[in-house]
Amino acid sequence: MNSLISFDIKFKYIYILFYLLTTFPFVFSISQFKEFDNIYVQIYNNFIYGIMNLILYFISKYRSQILKKERKLKVLQKKKIFISIFIVFLLCIIDNKFYSFILQYYIDYFLDYSFFSLLSIIPFSYFFFKLKIYNHHILSIIMLFICTILIIYNEIKQSIGILGIFVQILYFINFGLEMSLFKYFMEKYFLSPYLICVIQSITSIFLILIETLYDFFISNENPFFKSYIELQWNDKLFMKIFIVALFYSLNFTSSKLAIFYLSPSHVMVGISLGNNIQSIITKKNINELTIIRFCLEIISILIFNEIIILNFCNFNTYTMKGKIERETIEKIDTIINNTNCSQNIEYINEMNDSVLSNNDDDKNTDEINSSF
Repeated sequence: MNSLISFDIKFKYIYILFYLLTTFPFVFSISQFKEFDNIYVQIYNNFIYGIMNLILYFISKYRSQILKKERKLKVLQKKKIFISIFIVFLLCIIDNKFYSFILQYYIDYFLDYSFFSLLSIIPFSYFFFKLKIYNHHILSIIMLFICTILIIYNEIKQSIGILGIFVQILYFINFGLEMSLFKYFMEKYFLSPYLICVIQSITSIFLILIETLYDFFISNENPFFKSYIELQWNDKLFMKIFIVALFYSLNFTSSKLAIFYLSPSHVMVGISLGNNIQSIITKKNINELTIIRFCLEIISILIFNEIIILNFCNFNTYTMKGKIERETIEKIDTIINNTNCSQNIEYINEMNDSVLSNNDDDKNTDEINSSF
């Protein structure tokens, strides 16, 4: 008898696990490392991030069969690739500025709304990738809407305000669109995930320099010189900066690889789990609603991605595992039926041979009798 709940964990989910493992050291480092806000540290982190992914891009370009197709595209399609690169650049700018705004005004509540990325990924996946919605998807969506009600109720009590709730929801909807478009450009125009990482690093460095120059012209202080004085270089600090840069690079690279090799909705497993654990660790006021919402959110995302499979009420019928099992049973039935048919044919042939043999014997007997 099958259990009511089963799991379908594949080796390629290592990308999600790797993202999760690099998230916590990175987040812990920047929370404890006051120099992280320094201009030079931020540029260094993004520089290492870009260089590392640029090297990986050129390595993969000559090894990956998918990326080899990029060189075979027509001139018109190559122009579309540059358009997609430009759109990725704009998406990174919007995400960067939106993220800075949220952290500035709503940092205490920011992590609670990450699952809205999945809610926005679902309609985008329907239009971009022709995603079909089945029973287990509907159940997951219903659970996420219950999470929404719990969060809004909890935070209205804390007087966050409707505008704050709307702004944060809007950010994560934009984030879901961003991940969906990344996946679309990767599949449609063979845009490498490493190249997207390079674009992201260039965008971050560009925005850091623009903001710093802006501060330089509107104030009497030199932000470049001030940041250099505050840094106080030493060997321990350099090692600390290097470790932060490494986790920074691995964290964002693994998320792009998970989008490429899995899907945007799969990435939400790591993002949601990481955000919720971080939220529980950092927040002092944890109540029953927070714990219930956390459990509902994680379970619903695992159900949506078919990592948790519910073997009742037809929730497992249209999962990938259910389809494979059904196809396997159908193949076995076909083989058995074909075997039975061949056995029946052999039996019929044997019977025909036997009948013909008996007829020949009877004929021979008649001929012998007639001779007498």
